[in-house]
Formats: sequence, C-alpha cells, structure tokens
Amino acid sequence: MDDYGLSVGNDVDLRETGGFEKWKKSGIKGLEREVLGKGVEKPKRITLSRWDNAWLSDAQVQYACLDAFLSWKIGESLLAA
Repeated sequence: MDDYGLSVGNDVDLRETGGFEKWKKSGIKGLEREVLGKGVEKPKRITLSRWDNAWLSDAQVQYACLDAFLSWKIGESLLAA
C-alpha cells in the first residue's frame, strides 16, 4: 500500500483470528466456505488477470470490492464468536 500512499489501520490476518491451525494456508475462498458456510464463485479470468497494470479494469475493481466485503463479513463473524 505504501506504493500508492495508502495506510491501513487495525489490519488483521483473518486466518489467525479464528485460532484454527487448518486456516493458516487458506485463502479467502476457503474462509468463505468455512466461516460463512458458502462460497462465492469468481471468474478465473479475472483472478488470473494482470493486477500489476497501472489501471484496473471494471471487472477487477468489482472483484477487489467483493473480496474486501467478504473479508469484512468473515472478520465480523469471527470477532462476534
């Protein structure tokens, strides 16, 4: 984030929040299924697209927003437990 002049406070590694060893290698997809009980299918072509481009496509921005929202929902669920 430093590359873009952004700072984030109170960041949390969701894989550690639940305290489960099995989550240490999980990505957001695994956490969605485990914590929220559902998985969101995201297009592989977006997952594997060029995230290092100076400008993201609309589809990449939507994908990133979805990941951010799901991360928030997972964190909310874990912290409420």
